[in-house]
Amino acid sequence: MDQQVYVYNWTEWTDSCGWENCTSNNSHNVFPDGRSFPHYPGWRRRNFVYVFHTFGQYYQTTGRSSAKFSVNTANISLGEHGMAVSIYRRGHSGFVPVARAKTVYSVTDKIPVIVSMFQKHDRNISDSIFIKDSPITFDVKIHDPSYYLNNSAISYKWNFGDGSGLFVASGSSTSHTYTLQGNFTLNLTVQAIIPVPCKPVTPTAPPPTAAVTTRPSSDSDSSPTVELEEDNPDGGCHIYRNGYYGSSIDVVEGILEVNIIQMTSIQMTESQAENSLVDFVVTCQGSLPTDVCTVVSDPSCQVSKSVVCDPVTVTDECLLTIRRAFEEPGTYCINITLGDDTSQALASALISVNGGASSRTTEGVFIFLGLLAVFVTIGAFVLYKRYKQYKPIERSAEQTEKQEGFTTYFSTFKAIFFPNSTERNPLLKSKPGSTVLPEFNIDLVVALLRQENAKDICVIHLSPELKYCDYFIIVSGFSTRHLHAMANYMLKMYKHLKEEGCPHTQIEGKQTDDWLCIDFGSIVVHFMLPETREVYELEKLWTLGPYDDQLAQMTPQSLPKDFIFGLTPNSSDHLETRT
Repeated sequence: MDQQVYVYNWTEWTDSCGWENCTSNNSHNVFPDGRSFPHYPGWRRRNFVYVFHTFGQYYQTTGRSSAKFSVNTANISLGEHGMAVSIYRRGHSGFVPVARAKTVYSVTDKIPVIVSMFQKHDRNISDSIFIKDSPITFDVKIHDPSYYLNNSAISYKWNFGDGSGLFVASGSSTSHTYTLQGNFTLNLTVQAIIPVPCKPVTPTAPPPTAAVTTRPSSDSDSSPTVELEEDNPDGGCHIYRNGYYGSSIDVVEGILEVNIIQMTSIQMTESQAENSLVDFVVTCQGSLPTDVCTVVSDPSCQVSKSVVCDPVTVTDECLLTIRRAFEEPGTYCINITLGDDTSQALASALISVNGGASSRTTEGVFIFLGLLAVFVTIGAFVLYKRYKQYKPIERSAEQTEKQEGFTTYFSTFKAIFFPNSTERNPLLKSKPGSTVLPEFNIDLVVALLRQENAKDICVIHLSPELKYCDYFIIVSGFSTRHLHAMANYMLKMYKHLKEEGCPHTQIEGKQTDDWLCIDFGSIVVHFMLPETREVYELEKLWTLGPYDDQLAQMTPQSLPKDFIFGLTPNSSDHLETRT
């Protein structure tokens, strides 16, 4: 609420009016002393008058269910002072007193400081007992309701009492780890450097050791202003205020960490399997626990379903087994907390629980069905491979003659109007009624590659002197899967079409992802991904050879003896390649 800066002596009015008979003023929009209400927006909704009394003076303001009031403490002596407030409700014919209150406030030249302490594994933050080897967070709160220290430079000087020395920080929050057990005294000094307007000072005779400088004042004629360099090192005027805090804390051994090292489902008979049982093997570091709590939640660890706490007795090593029952199968979030008198630590895990004996029966049924499906698939594949047979489509002579007439007519029409789109298809050389299969030659290989959407087909007719192959083909695929699919298709077609005496195929690069090579004897096909094809540049190697400038600059290297088939070391032809 906006307060009215209005100070007056109301003692006479209070003495004559009294607490119960303040109805002499018949005006509705004035204070009890006759002063008019301020007419700002919403003033009609403020039906209460608050009269504050301190230092023999009264301060009044209007408000609704609450009001705010500030006192200037510039000329108030240090110590405790009283404040009384009287509340009046504005009625139709006057002001009716409704409440009174008194309180005591303190005026001090020290900064009020409150320190809150927090530790991760501390069980009770209000008992000033903390755990060794675990950081404690100290958070400082300064009581400054009037924002007097807003423009101040504040520093925090910590002495934790464990011999670690003095620590100075500029922030209100810090942390410290005690490595020893015992009782320690914590001390904090908060210092604020507050900027204030500079006042002229009458010069005095300086002591022999004091350095004094004088300069003329900007708003006076000749009287000098004296500033002590020791008090104003940065050339400004400041005052210093300090706040102090001290506390005694105890540091003890505590539980620092908890780990779930094993989760085991307990197998039970059908008569015993009402619930699923799981054993949790838990270890901890630090002191020995005295109690354990298990919280079972949903998979998101947000909704708790059950909480079980039990006392435990651990004598030597912090290693214990906790058994918990689950009523329904599913996935759960498990929180296991180990604690003692002063500390506690938590470990979490996700666990999938089966449905006891019924779930095991269902699992066995699924396993049986899966194995049965595998055997049926294998049997069907064996029968297919054993009894499959190529059966060409038979058509009558009349249908064949009519079909050939239509095919000839449309082929002539297409050749006349679309000459660039015609393409010889070696797969259709055989007549429909014939059982003669096409020959596996270069035309068929190119047609098959185009049918399989091969990219950038390059056919190189090699010289007979190389005695390697007749045609060297390089094609690109879209992916590794595409490369292997084209290669498998070419192998199947070759096995289906090859005649007696044809050589067996040789395959290289089966285990690679970017390259495959199939040697059909007279035809060698390289299947490559585009990036691999750019690296090896087989087209340039098998066409330009020594005529390429880049290859000519490389050091010649002899090929291995078994790289080119049919050549012997004594052969008159000598080949060199550049890699």
